[in-house]
Amino acid sequence: MKGFNIFATVTISIITLLCGGTLTYYYFLYDTILYNETIWGSYISGLGSFLGGLFGGLVAFMVAKAQVWQEDRKNRESSKNRFNNILKLLIVEVNHNIDIFKIMNQSGVEGKLSNSLALEDQVWNEVKFNIISDLKEDFYKVLNNHFRECKDIKLKVLPDYQNLEKVDLTIRIKTAEKIVKDLEGYLK
Repeated sequence: MKGFNIFATVTISIITLLCGGTLTYYYFLYDTILYNETIWGSYISGLGSFLGGLFGGLVAFMVAKAQVWQEDRKNRESSKNRFNNILKLLIVEVNHNIDIFKIMNQSGVEGKLSNSLALEDQVWNEVKFNIISDLKEDFYKVLNNHFRECKDIKLKVLPDYQNLEKVDLTIRIKTAEKIVKDLEGYLK
């Protein structure tokens, strides 16, 4: 549609120029009354107005296009900065969960129960719908599973997580450390 609009505008401009030029040529050749100075000045003025309008339109078009490009570049930079800030917050949250897993791994039953309440997923819950299109699908699933497991360990509702002595925290620590490395790889 955009290409058609440009084509139509250029075509109409060319047709108008040709019609005006043809009429002017006809009157110069066949109508001798049009040779006085007033009419000659009118033709020059008309041609100048037409060319001024044409060049003015082209300059306005180029300025508008430059402004659109600049606005698009600013939007991309803003979006990139926002995404990087989200990644940094997620890295902090996953690193916090790694620290809690390590503390839980060294604690007894009571320590594991009380420390499991410190697992975090607040940032993830706020941004998970905004970054789904920016992350690879497989990595998004791993990240989502990490935070889902943190929530399940914290709430102890599922049978697998009611007895934290049987939960292998070493695997979760390694997975979380890999998640941090992958998140750092997304930083631009």
